[in-house]
Amino acid sequence: MRVLIVDDEPLVRRALKRVAEMRGHEVVEAENGSQGLEKWKQENPQLVFLDVLMPGLSG
Repeated sequence: MRVLIVDDEPLVRRALKRVAEMRGHEVVEAENGSQGLEKWKQENPQLVFLDVLMPGLSG
């Protein structure tokens, strides 16, 4: 399963990525809402972890 992680905190992204990869999932990361939207369009993930409080374009 392809998972998209959108969060402005690198430590949060890293922790979620580690857990997802340990379970055999492919992980795509984005550090802000704009980048997350582009990755979502390009990568077609089956699951999205999204921080709803980010600067700029939030979740």
